[in-house]
Amino acid sequence: SEAKDLISQLLSEDPANRPNCEEIMKHPWLADAQATADSQRKSLDLLHTVKSFKAWNARQRLKGAIKAAVFIARMNKVVASFKPTGGDTTQEETTPEPKNLPTKLPPLSADDKQRLSMEVPENENGNGGLAKENSSHL
Repeated sequence: SEAKDLISQLLSEDPANRPNCEEIMKHPWLADAQATADSQRKSLDLLHTVKSFKAWNARQRLKGAIKAAVFIARMNKVVASFKPTGGDTTQEETTPEPKNLPTKLPPLSADDKQRLSMEVPENENGNGGLAKENSSHL
C-alpha cells in the first residue's frame, strides 16, 4: 500500500504534483527499506566478525599444536641425553617410560581442514606468525 502510494504520486500527470528526490527518499516505503538495509548491513558486519574470530581461534589452536610438538621433540632430546650410550650396561634405567600416550593425532574434521587452509599472516620474520625456533638454551 505504501509502495502503491509512492508509485501513484510518481505517475501524477501534473509535474508540479510529483515528488522531488528528497520527498521520494523520505517516503515511508523507502525509509523503511533503508532501515532494513542498515539492519542487514549490521548483521553482515557481525557475521564477518564471528568468521574472523573463528579463523583467529583456529590459527591460535594450530600454533599451540605446533609449539606442543616442538616442545615434545626438545624434551625427547633432553631425555635421550640422560640415557646411557653404551659402556656400563649393568646400570638399570631409573626413569620409567610413559604409558598410554597417543601415538598419532586424531583425524581432522572438515571444519578443521578448512580452518587450516586459511592463510596465516606473516610477521616481521616472514615465518607465518610463528616464533623462530631457538634451541641455544638446551
